Amino acid sequence: LLGVEGESFSIPDCIYRTDPKGRPLYASDEALFGELHPCDRELIAKLSEQITQRLPTSFRLVCPLGVGNHIDHQLTRLAIEMCGLAAWYYAEVPYVFRQPNWEQEILVAHFTPHLIPISQAGFEQWLKAVSAYRSQLSTFWESEAHLQQTFFSYWQASKALPLWSCSDKSLPAEKIIP
Repeated sequence: LLGVEGESFSIPDCIYRTDPKGRPLYASDEALFGELHPCDRELIAKLSEQITQRLPTSFRLVCPLGVGNHIDHQLTRLAIEMCGLAAWYYAEVPYVFRQPNWEQEILVAHFTPHLIPISQAGFEQWLKAVSAYRSQLSTFWESEAHLQQTFFSYWQASKALPLWSCSDKSLPAEKIIP
């Protein structure tokens, strides 16, 4: 719908990762939004290497901020920051809707905001793409109409997508992600 291609890596989603004895690392909804399991710490370098190997010659690296504290978003952010490349960060929807004070918790003085304008046509395509993600609809929304109204209100506030750049490369992600 958006004209982009996905890239898959060899690391499975957190709900499928297990410890050496085959037990799930994240066996509850609470665990999916908590601390990285110690077994996952070794994956940060592995993912960082895979990302670095697959980057095209011209690119803009965009990374999750960690709003909502989802395990896979934490892992991705730590891996991207380990690459040592300049990155832009996005606030994860729908977590921004459920965590009203996320900016105070996650953004620190080291981040510079950038607003990327989204036209009416761009918003409509974004909404189609979000609505096509059927597995998430029942998890986060009362109905498709609720999803559409929430996204419309979010877009209507600025008609832009905020991205942030981090000016302090010495700031480890562990100090930013709550």
